[in-house]
Amino acid sequence: MRYISAGAAFLALAVAACATAPRGAPPPGILLITADSLRADRIDWSGGRTPALAMLARRGTRFERAYTVTPWTAPSLVSIFTGLYPPTHGVENRDDATPKALPTLPRLLGARGYSLRNYGFFTEVSYFRNLGLPAQAVTGAEDAQNIYRQFTPGFFDLVVVDECHRGSAAEDSAWRDILTYFGAATQIGMTATPKETDEVSNIHYFQDPIFTYSLKQGIEDGFLAPYRVHRVVSEWDAAGWRPTQDMLDRFEPMRRCWP
Repeated sequence: MRYISAGAAFLALAVAACATAPRGAPPPGILLITADSLRADRIDWSGGRTPALAMLARRGTRFERAYTVTPWTAPSLVSIFTGLYPPTHGVENRDDATPKALPTLPRLLGARGYSLRNYGFFTEVSYFRNLGLPAQAVTGAEDAQNIYRQFTPGFFDLVVVDECHRGSAAEDSAWRDILTYFGAATQIGMTATPKETDEVSNIHYFQDPIFTYSLKQGIEDGFLAPYRVHRVVSEWDAAGWRPTQDMLDRFEPMRRCWP
């Protein structure tokens, strides 16, 4: 059985373009890992601070000069899954939905016989919704989907919930079942954007914060990059743009690979 497991980005989209494995050989398994807001200079490639990433680098190819298309989560992740720049794939803000017609990495691999598994991406989020990913294989109606039950309730001493403002601890959240199952562990919620509204409350489940860390502190300590805001409006943004007759879009090369 062949699997692609999406979860937490060290993968070139060229894998999914038109390449095929040698005749008679099974195609390689693919694990896609994306790390949000992780500074490159905080990774220890010798293995001391980040041994798992260092091990992956030793076994594969590590690019020392790699650049993101944008420093913003939503458009950057969609670019990873499509190989397209944000103005082309159309996702520039968090609430932008990925176009359904996009040829994406999961769709291309699925059409070539790969079985898809998703252990980290929230397919309900607008920009993940049409990427061709299956729903998260963490919780569900079937026992096979509840992979967390492969561990005993007392297996973990500590459970860390990143971006807890997204409602993973809400009573109607599928993730709440996991937190309840590992209820004996110390559970810590982390977020850069805490929420306290009529619909969402971080304090209701995680209680009052025990530690706060400001943006200024993060920059001064070297964990966050300093930034400057430059407001720029291009001619195309201001006046719009229309293609000339018979002009092909940038999806055309990928459509030629489409099964």
